[in-house]
Amino acid sequence: MGQTSFTTALGRHQKLGVDSMVFIYHVEGHRSYLPLTRILFTRIEEGKHRAVSSTLSLIEVLIQPYRKERRDIAALYRGLLTQYPNLDLRPVDRETAELAAAIRARYEATTPDSVQIATALQQGASAFITNDKQLTRVKELEIVLLDSYL
Repeated sequence: MGQTSFTTALGRHQKLGVDSMVFIYHVEGHRSYLPLTRILFTRIEEGKHRAVSSTLSLIEVLIQPYRKERRDIAALYRGLLTQYPNLDLRPVDRETAELAAAIRARYEATTPDSVQIATALQQGASAFITNDKQLTRVKELEIVLLDSYL
């Protein structure tokens, strides 16, 4: 499908949920996904979209840098998730936790995935950017798989 199709898909949405792996692909400069994540984060930075992710993303992206004692990489992730324009990192509150439980029950999704989807929904996102094919079962918002645009 390509980068143009990816831009078109994003253009249908004002607010996007962003999965942890998308941040990892971007910061680590993943060869296949970097062209797409550059488009995504440029559009977010320019205000063409608002984006949201759960604080769970901070946990998930910091594991490897901490394991490898790479404080420099941890700082890049921390900056991206906490200071990036038009990107909100949201804590898990009671309402989000209850919605995550309902999503987990309905779709048999993992707890982390359910929390991410619930956070996106609670914050008004109409699409969720991921590469997790299992999430395509979720019908409450559009699941945008990066692999579909390679």
